[in-house]
Amino acid sequence: NVVQPSEIDDKHGSAGEIAMPPQRHETPLNNNNDFTSDTVNVLRRLPRLRVVGQLSQSYIVTEGEDGMYLIDQHAAHERILLERMVAAMKAQAPISQHLLTPITIELVPSEMEALENHQQQLTHIGFALEIPDGKTLLVQAVPSVLVKHMNARSLHELLIDLTAPESLGHTETWEERALANVACKAAIKANYFLTTSEMREMLEQLEQTQAPYSCCHGRPTMIHFSLSALEREFGRR
Repeated sequence: NVVQPSEIDDKHGSAGEIAMPPQRHETPLNNNNDFTSDTVNVLRRLPRLRVVGQLSQSYIVTEGEDGMYLIDQHAAHERILLERMVAAMKAQAPISQHLLTPITIELVPSEMEALENHQQQLTHIGFALEIPDGKTLLVQAVPSVLVKHMNARSLHELLIDLTAPESLGHTETWEERALANVACKAAIKANYFLTTSEMREMLEQLEQTQAPYSCCHGRPTMIHFSLSALEREFGRR
């Protein structure tokens, strides 16, 4: 889903607009490593962007053909992870990783009932769960993107979210809704330093997604500040 443009700061008549897909066209091969990679005769989903730096360790600052683009690194990574997991699931490729030490979680009866009702679906998206008794859950495996991010508390919270009453929102199936939550937990957060090469790689991966302009939950991944709007802000027009 493409989010419609909107002004970011009405009080000051701000230049910021949610970035929209550029008009698609064929682009020649570009050997300038400062810009995201071009491919001959490939329809671009993003404008050509040059990484300038990182703002507040949360936003990737880039220069494009018509001004400045700010990319939300968490939202962008979330979109990348979601589409990667959905593609792997549809291809029946493994998306699960077993834990060296199972995580034990104590559940109240209502939580256990909800989990049992969704256990087959949770297995489908990469969890391996065992219930040795009526209140204890053993987590043997999780989706591989979560391995470095999970402890008993965060995993408990995630499983509660995944087994809550369904609200499909911007996704089509329960599995995609669940994977959207998984992607949100696994994506890099704000206040996380990225090197220039990591920022370039993220932009290249974002362009390979089917919906690069919004995250799993419909928030924009980038905001565009056009040159003409910036000139107005600085009183040049």
